[in-house]
Amino acid sequence: KTILEEAIERDENFVEAQTMLAYVFIDMGKYKEAEMSFRKAIEVNEDAIPNNLYFLAQLVLDQGEYEESKKLFNRFVAKSTINNEMRQESFDAIEKIDFALEAMKHPVDFNP
Repeated sequence: KTILEEAIERDENFVEAQTMLAYVFIDMGKYKEAEMSFRKAIEVNEDAIPNNLYFLAQLVLDQGEYEESKKLFNRFVAKSTINNEMRQESFDAIEKIDFALEAMKHPVDFNP
């Protein structure tokens, strides 16, 4: 076990350790594990580290979960303490998600 996992075992509400573990999982390419760590951190206290919402939204977007990603981005942009650049990136992502959701309602045959 890693030090982070041991810390979480001792205190499952340790948001900072959950968040750091999520970043480690991302670096290792373990995206499902990162998603679970971000979800746990958000469940404990989403206001402790608001950026967790942003990174979770990105992870689920990468998995094609557009509706959930949009909800997470909207929760993120509603926070008053977030970075303006990340807020704008979130609005851009929401716009692209809306476009994708609309495009999926009207598929077009593709025959190269």
